[in-house]
Amino acid sequence: RKIAEEKLLESENRFRLAFDSAATGIALVALDGRWLKVNPALCRITGYSMGEMLKMRYQDISLPDDIKVSDAKIELLKNGSINSAELDKRYIRKDGAIIWVIVSIALVRDKAGVPLYTVAQIQEVTDKKKEAEELSYQAYYDALTGLVNRNQLEQGLDKSIAAALRSQKNFSVFFLDLDHFKQVNDNLGHDVGDELLKVVAERLKNSVRLTDIAARLGGDEFILVLNGIGTPDAAAGFAEKIMSVMSKPVVVRGHELNIGISIGISFFPNDGTDYDTLIKSAD
Repeated sequence: RKIAEEKLLESENRFRLAFDSAATGIALVALDGRWLKVNPALCRITGYSMGEMLKMRYQDISLPDDIKVSDAKIELLKNGSINSAELDKRYIRKDGAIIWVIVSIALVRDKAGVPLYTVAQIQEVTDKKKEAEELSYQAYYDALTGLVNRNQLEQGLDKSIAAALRSQKNFSVFFLDLDHFKQVNDNLGHDVGDELLKVVAERLKNSVRLTDIAARLGGDEFILVLNGIGTPDAAAGFAEKIMSVMSKPVVVRGHELNIGISIGISFFPNDGTDYDTLIKSAD
C-alpha cells in the first residue's frame, strides 16, 4: 500500500509540474463552463490572475458566436459522438483585446461513464491568424486601393455569370480608365498618382451596391460588375452617374486635379458569356 501511495504521489507531482510549467494554457473546466483549475500559461494568455479565473466561466471571456460552437462541441463529447474536439475561437482578454486561440478539448468521465469535467489545452494564435488574414487579403484585394484585385474579380464575375444563368437576368461590366493619368505621374510624381487612384477607388466603391463588384485591374484601369443592370438604358444612366461623381475636382498634396474618365460597357450574355470575353468587349 505504501509503494502504491508513493507512486500515486509521484504521479500527481509529475502532473502538477507539467501542468504548472507548460507553455500552453491548460485548464480543467466544469460542464457548466466554470474554470476548476488553470495553469499560469492560461493566465498569461487571458491577462487574468488565477484567483480571477476561478471565479469565472469560459463563457465570460468568449464571444457570443463562439460560445454556441463550444457548447455544441461539449454536447457531442457528452453524448459520445466524438472523443475529442478542436476549435478556433476568440477570447476577450482582461485589457479588452480580442485574441484568437486554438482550444483542444477532451472529456473526463467516472468509472460509470458519467461526464465529470473537460480538460482543455489552449494555445494563442493571434499573430498567426493575422498573418493568414493578411496573406488572404493580399491574394484577393488590391494593396493600394483596397478594391477587389484581378484574382477575386475573376471569381466574382464567374459567380455573377452563374447567378444570371439561374435567374435569367442580364448584367453589365464596366471598364473604366482615367484620362491623362500618365501626365499626373510624370508631372507630379507617383505619390500624387497613387493618392488620386485611392480617391477614384473610394468614389467607385461608394457608387456601387453591396451586390456589385468594384475592382482594380491594374494601373489606372478599373472594373465594375453591375448585377441586375442589363440594358443599355440602365447602363447609360449609371455611366452618367459615375461621370458626374468623377467630375468633382480632387485636391492632392496642394494640387487640384480634374478627373477625366473613359467608360466601356459590355453586357452578359450578348457581348460574352465568360470572364475574358466580357472584359475584352468592355475594353
